[in-house]
Amino acid sequence: MSTKLSARAAALLAGPATLDPTTIVEALNPVTGLISAATAVVGITVKCPLGAVSDDRDWIVLQQQDLSKPLPNWIPIYGPVQFMLPAAGNSIDISVPAPIGSGGFVHGQFEIQHLLFVNSFDDTGAERPSDALEFSKGTPFKVDRIAPYASLIGRDVPPVAVYTGTLPVGAPLTQSIINADGGLPFTIPDNTYALPSGQWELGDTLRFYFSQGLVPLPAFEVGGTVPPRLMLQTGNRFTVPASAIVGSGNWNFFYTITDAAGNVSRPSVVRTFLVALLPAPALLEIFLPLAPAPEGGSLDNLLNIADYIAIIEAHIRTYLNHQPALDQCQLKWGTQPFTAVSATFTNFPLIYSGGALNPLIIADYAKRRGPQPTAVQYRIVRNGETFDSPIKTINVDLSVTGPENPGEPGSRNPALNQAHIFGEGSLVPDVLTADHANKPVTVQIVLWTAADLPAPGQWIHVVGNDGIAVLPPFEITVQLPGDTITFAIPWASNLIKFNGPQNIHYFVAPSATPALTDNLNRAPDTPITVTDVVTITLAPPQFVRVLGTGPSTIWNCDSFGPRPQVTPADYDGRVFVPADARLVLGATLTLSVRVVAPRTGIPTADQTRTFTQIITPAIVASGFTFIVPFGLLKIARLGRVEVTSIAQLTGSISGRGNASVN
Repeated sequence: MSTKLSARAAALLAGPATLDPTTIVEALNPVTGLISAATAVVGITVKCPLGAVSDDRDWIVLQQQDLSKPLPNWIPIYGPVQFMLPAAGNSIDISVPAPIGSGGFVHGQFEIQHLLFVNSFDDTGAERPSDALEFSKGTPFKVDRIAPYASLIGRDVPPVAVYTGTLPVGAPLTQSIINADGGLPFTIPDNTYALPSGQWELGDTLRFYFSQGLVPLPAFEVGGTVPPRLMLQTGNRFTVPASAIVGSGNWNFFYTITDAAGNVSRPSVVRTFLVALLPAPALLEIFLPLAPAPEGGSLDNLLNIADYIAIIEAHIRTYLNHQPALDQCQLKWGTQPFTAVSATFTNFPLIYSGGALNPLIIADYAKRRGPQPTAVQYRIVRNGETFDSPIKTINVDLSVTGPENPGEPGSRNPALNQAHIFGEGSLVPDVLTADHANKPVTVQIVLWTAADLPAPGQWIHVVGNDGIAVLPPFEITVQLPGDTITFAIPWASNLIKFNGPQNIHYFVAPSATPALTDNLNRAPDTPITVTDVVTITLAPPQFVRVLGTGPSTIWNCDSFGPRPQVTPADYDGRVFVPADARLVLGATLTLSVRVVAPRTGIPTADQTRTFTQIITPAIVASGFTFIVPFGLLKIARLGRVEVTSIAQLTGSISGRGNASVN
């Protein structure tokens, strides 16, 4: 409901006020009518004095005018609303909520007044305000929504406080300086902001902060007072008390300004101090166990691929003035940035290795060739302050002869083709049988086509399953990329040391006799199959019950024994295979028996039969006797029997024992 003033009411308003002034309950200053910024977004309570003839069910209206306008004009902001006389006193409180949609009362200087209307009735009997009224004169009402160093369109940062102590520029702040100056003295620049809305006003207060962060948290306020310290229009000074300077590291001093309405400025530009209250750590060179020179007289300052495979470690060793609860560490390798700050640590040595170190080593070496001087150091971070260790310079070489390895240093290089081997006279690759024993092995390799290309001065070394390179190596001379090279490895080189599935490979090196510091460019493995190639001699089998001695020894019918409980009677010969501790339990012991007649010349009868037995602990300890049926022996009335025992021995080696008798 709104009220349009009649001509009579307007005339009354042109006269003197008849009511006592309106009062704003929340006003911080009754003279200016200033309310807090917090109140401006909630609402105000207005105490309105009543007139001498006010009665129940009379009407009240609140009006406001904006004094910033050239022609201020009263505008109703509340009512008309009927009221009842208070039980005590002669005023009523009106709650005026903050305007919705504008964030509260807007910034500005205003006046408010209240108007009282006598209750009346219209022609229908409805109650309404009459023309008769009383009113108060205007009461100041001020809303300040703009902080110091700010305007309606933005907020600026107050300037840095000016340090006035004796600390030299760039020097750390020590206890002696703090004691001499009584703390950290500053002057605060006068607030002469370009726009009046953000300039100094009476009632502005200062708060000061000394923190390792940049946020004005209450925990880091220094020199706080109750009520807060007033800011003078000029000549503001403050000293951070010595008792507030308790930690080493980088500390920031800054301030905020709060106006009388409670609007807080942005934190000022910070003034940073490097506080050094603790003795500095006395750092040593970093120690690399695999490149220890010159410690202990060592000359080894090289980290190569063999070291990388063995796992390179960087040790931070015990240093003086260690602070276990504060000290953190960062490592720098070559041109790489410092690592992330570690957790605090108590025990020494602090070790960087593996996943924490290898990526730095690889990234720093990149695609370079040969030994590269590399600076390694660490630093201790303490309360934001850093302390650098001495630099240790070593050489790093992760390059290889031949094609570059796209994988991890020391891994099998996919740019190298596999080697293949052939037994003598065989066209089947990577398969060796008994026929190839004690004969040269042929190696065949297709040369690589990736940079660095094959060139003189490169040597190929073949390596057996045991990791030992065999002789001779192959020297590259005029061969071209993609050529197939073929060369022989003597059996005596021991490329093959046992039977069964195994792997061989080769590596490319810069010489025929690689030094321990040379990086070897390893090719992928080649699986090969070796069957009964590697043999050793077993004790010869023994014919049971031979007759005679020396050249006249024979095995005849009298040597054979009857089989018990067999009708008609049958006979057999027996061959004993001696015990051998090298026999493999669960493997097969085989006896091959050949019967041939006559003893010399062209055979007219020739038969071979094989007998097998699973090896048991008893056979390992005591040997085993094979039974040879008489039916096989009788084909040679005058002939010769040849036997061979075959067994697998420990170490994947075949054992053979041979014997014969007439």
